[in-house]
Amino acid sequence: MKKLFKNIFLFLAFLLWSLDGSAQLYPVQLTPIFNSPYSVKISDYATSMETKMQLLIHPTDISISQRQVRLKLYIQGNGINIQTSDYVQGQRPIFINGGELQTLTNIDISALFRLENMQGITALQYANPLPEGMYSFCFEMYDFITNQKISQKSCASLYLILNDPPLLNTPQRNEQIAATEFPNILFTWTPRQINATNVSYKYELKQITDPNIDPQFGFMMVPLLHEETLFGTALLYNLAMPTLTPGMRYAWRVKAISTTGLSENAVFKNDGYSEIFSFKYTGQCLAPTFPLSEAQGPQNVRITWQGVPQHTRYQIQYKKQGVTNARWFSANSLNTQSLLSNLEPGVTYEFRVGSSCDPVMDGIQSFTYSSINTFTTPTQTNGVPAYNCGITPNISIKNQNPITNLIESETFTAGDFPVKIVELRGKSPYSGKGYIIVPYLGETKIAVTFDNIFINTDYQLIGGIVETSYDPTEKNIVDPKDIVNDITDLIDSLSNAIDGLKDILSKDKIDNLEEINKNWTEYAETIDKNTQLLVERGNLPQNIKDEITKTSGNTFLVSNDKARPPTLEDFPEAKKEVATIDNIVKSIKETEDGLKNLVAILKNLDTDAFIKCKQCEEQKTEKLGGFDGSSGGIRTFSYYKKAYVCLIASLKEGKEISVLTDNLSAADKTIKATPEIADLVEATKTAFNNKQDILAVIGINNELVSCEVIYPFSKEVCGGKYVVDNKMLLDVSKELEKCYYSDYEPKLIAGVLKEISKSSRNNQGIEFIKGGKVYKLNGKGEVELVKNPLTDEDIRNGKWTDGTVDVKIRVAQSKDGIFQYQAVGIRNNLAVTNGKTANLKYLSAHIENQGNAFFQKYKVNQADLTPAKAGVNLNKDNEVFADGKKIALDNNASFFKISSEGIGLLNTFLQTALVEEPTYLASTENSATIHAPGLVTGTVESGATVVTDITSLCSMVYDLSTDEKTRTEMYTGLVKLKDEVKDDPSGVIPIFVQILSGNTNDEWAEMAKSQTDDGRRGHLYSRGVVTSVKSVIVGGTLITKLPELADDLVGKIKTVKGVIQSLKHFDIAGEFAKGKNVVLNTIEWGTKSFKLKWERVGNKITFGDRSDLAKILGTTDNIEAHHIMPWKICEGHEIVQLAALDGFHPNLVENGIGLEKYTKLVGEGMHGNHPAYDAYIKDRLTKYASSHPNLTPNEANVFLQKELIPELKTYITNAKNTELNLNQYFKQIVNKNANVIGY
Repeated sequence: MKKLFKNIFLFLAFLLWSLDGSAQLYPVQLTPIFNSPYSVKISDYATSMETKMQLLIHPTDISISQRQVRLKLYIQGNGINIQTSDYVQGQRPIFINGGELQTLTNIDISALFRLENMQGITALQYANPLPEGMYSFCFEMYDFITNQKISQKSCASLYLILNDPPLLNTPQRNEQIAATEFPNILFTWTPRQINATNVSYKYELKQITDPNIDPQFGFMMVPLLHEETLFGTALLYNLAMPTLTPGMRYAWRVKAISTTGLSENAVFKNDGYSEIFSFKYTGQCLAPTFPLSEAQGPQNVRITWQGVPQHTRYQIQYKKQGVTNARWFSANSLNTQSLLSNLEPGVTYEFRVGSSCDPVMDGIQSFTYSSINTFTTPTQTNGVPAYNCGITPNISIKNQNPITNLIESETFTAGDFPVKIVELRGKSPYSGKGYIIVPYLGETKIAVTFDNIFINTDYQLIGGIVETSYDPTEKNIVDPKDIVNDITDLIDSLSNAIDGLKDILSKDKIDNLEEINKNWTEYAETIDKNTQLLVERGNLPQNIKDEITKTSGNTFLVSNDKARPPTLEDFPEAKKEVATIDNIVKSIKETEDGLKNLVAILKNLDTDAFIKCKQCEEQKTEKLGGFDGSSGGIRTFSYYKKAYVCLIASLKEGKEISVLTDNLSAADKTIKATPEIADLVEATKTAFNNKQDILAVIGINNELVSCEVIYPFSKEVCGGKYVVDNKMLLDVSKELEKCYYSDYEPKLIAGVLKEISKSSRNNQGIEFIKGGKVYKLNGKGEVELVKNPLTDEDIRNGKWTDGTVDVKIRVAQSKDGIFQYQAVGIRNNLAVTNGKTANLKYLSAHIENQGNAFFQKYKVNQADLTPAKAGVNLNKDNEVFADGKKIALDNNASFFKISSEGIGLLNTFLQTALVEEPTYLASTENSATIHAPGLVTGTVESGATVVTDITSLCSMVYDLSTDEKTRTEMYTGLVKLKDEVKDDPSGVIPIFVQILSGNTNDEWAEMAKSQTDDGRRGHLYSRGVVTSVKSVIVGGTLITKLPELADDLVGKIKTVKGVIQSLKHFDIAGEFAKGKNVVLNTIEWGTKSFKLKWERVGNKITFGDRSDLAKILGTTDNIEAHHIMPWKICEGHEIVQLAALDGFHPNLVENGIGLEKYTKLVGEGMHGNHPAYDAYIKDRLTKYASSHPNLTPNEANVFLQKELIPELKTYITNAKNTELNLNQYFKQIVNKNANVIGY
């Protein structure tokens, strides 16, 4: 009695404590209400303008007045745990008053549902629908100023369902439809939504132009032919719609759309889109006639039919009759018969035969089908037929006519066995692969091969041999049931069946006995069949196998004649049987989950194998009896005069546990074949002394990790012949998991942090996040947990005050072990170089994205991994710039070092607008992690002199270290620019001198000094040249955005040199029409302006002073301005005169180029008298005028500026690369090839 009172007292005390613990009252009550159908995309609540949810706010404390509050959102369920940040960006202020009810909709609090305000969800998860299942959407309210919680967490439970899209019915997939004058094609589909409302359907039809492309892909590549939205589930395609072309293939699909008001509800899988079906709209293709069936046994049926000569291929489709949503199975044939095999005895099947008239080479075949017929397979009379394995059958085959058009997917018989063809070569004899199903081995599929065999027209083997492909690992045996691929599938199937039985047993009464009996029988058969498969295929402990065996004697679950569905009175007993099998399945599932966990733990430990041992006897050196190794086992060996029994297992292809059974005392072959295992065994030997039980792995850097043995082997293993089961591996999983998190993970974190920090600069703060916790190195170089870490968003926004840290980097590892930047930020008060601006948040995001792409591309799963170790070369030896230098990254530096140096260069450029000298100095070429030609770095610096916002330039500085594409584009653009400048400095530099330069006089002088570092000389030279060009272009308003270096700079330098190809157009004809005889037009060139003159003199147009071109180009005494279209020709030829009416002028910059004056005395230079050059131009003009008799002024202008002048420039450039002057080059080469004579 005292004990009873004591228990009552404890219970009451506990109850009162519970009441007290939950009795806290809050001054505000929240009630969330979500409108159905519930959207499965979080983003819908942020973007929709329709009311999808409401939050009712009821302040119960009447003393509250204009109190500003904030809300916090939680979304939990299905392994997802999302919550909003403490301070939500973009949320309008919320004020509450006591006793005043307030309703906020998703429109009012849309900021809560935005990705940038959420934690625990990735951008990919946010963009996609949430997985189906139960979720809790909870809200809390906090005082905005004091951060005090003023409401309890109030939740709305939503069961999110993704509805299936429509199921297409007719026309069926790959059907053939005969073309008619009055087409009436009925398109139908079946809706499959459960909770979607106000559903409409968008029908889409497209023509597939390529007959060989898969319509699934072709549909996405062609335009719509017809689109229609309707509320019904059928559409009649008729003459009022676009005409279909006979002989063409068409594809169609339907999208189901659920709407609420103006917005679309995301409640469908695949965004509501159905599958894509295609059909062939063709001429008449008759269906096969007289389809007949003939049973060849309980599981085989021969189908025959009659065809016509136009038929090129046949397809037989068959399915079970009377089964809802039964799937059509198909077999193809080039003949008028086919053998269907592997059917179920005593079952009625529907079948039909389709014919195709398409050419055989068409990628997709369409068929016209016969009407549906049926056949019934004979019942199995007495168990399995009399197959005699190993006895040569006496089979007499009269038909010796070989078939010559057998194809894959057909079936032939070899003796008693149907052989399904999966791979075929040859045209009688045939070779290939297939499989047979052996009834007396539990319907097991066994792979077979055949070589040079003959098949007759009755699909019988008449010559050659079909052999099973022997494989000692039994991989030749195909899974006994196609519907299950692994143990997980079996367990899922069992769980579903058990849930079905539980649902039946939960009823209080039986309304439809026939339906319940049918469902019970189906579930019971599934359970019986799959549990037996588990025994056969699963590596189960013996006690589990025994439990399964016991269930075969029960009353309600075995699928034999004794079993029967329970009556209502039997429910209690049936519940016990179901509970028994349920516990067995849960036990197996626990083990399977443990094995998956073991695989994950081994991957986390960065190892493929483990060893676990038990000491059996002391002072014994001989080997104990061991398992024979046929299905996995434990091996023994001796060390320190003690015998040990050991289990060694490794990851097979990184996916499953494979138990190695080779004897460790004499395992030369295995050790030689797997050196990692040998290293593990050798390293473990040091742990054997004075230990009863051992568990060890080798982790990163070949470090031995010795773990605590929690579940030691029993002494039974010492007796030999002990089979390793899943339970034993499950125990190892638990031991290694504990070892990993308690001992190894801290070492791993320390190693990662130290390696990354070593590769980083002092002003870069490095953090590592693991398991939701943030770690960093303290001042002593030791790992410590960050107690109040910044959020990822705070880092990205640069919200920290430590002035010694310019850049903060938080590193994580993906599930695949690849390192990633989880968050990167630049301190928000970092001083940007004087007079410049930069978007620091954009740069942070850019580093994060580009860095992650860099790590992902090269699979960086180790902190010290280098390109050399990874077997990659980040440099392209063929991308040599004009100064003979390359952009070079140190392949022996770690990927983290390369990225961190890129961040460092960006940071320096941000604060100084200068590139660090070691990046381009020739003296640091072999020591810098990132080295670039001075031509590149000078170009980058020059960009900063003519823009205010240097964000893009900073981005490019980082990209040069991590992005191969950026490096290549820089090369592609700048190598041409530098070649232009370097190959002809005499023609360009005079222009730069006259116009703005990016270097000081001292810097130009430094370039001339012989002792100046080559890298610095190239850097200064490039900076001056490019700045000059950019200044000219900016002044001429030809570009508006900088820097777009790769494409623009080539164009800019060519503009200065007179090789821009842009068309100049002025309406001179219009001005003359107004009565003017002289037209003037002013052009801007850099800091100068020039006037162009067109004067009408009689029937001729003159152009003013020819020497103006030299003034425009700014040529020197030694560099002459050459008119590409010579002045005399311009004033004398009809085409040029015609082009002048559209604005062409010989003094246009586009018509000028600086050429070195030809000196006859020394035979050097390019420019002198050039009659051969003039003759070529006259010939081109005359021929063009002859072939274009009715030219307009615009057409003539386009011909000159877009065709002839660029052509002449190319010849001039080619002439520079020879020993010839301009006239000699045209006389000896160009005119000779063009057959120009008479000058």
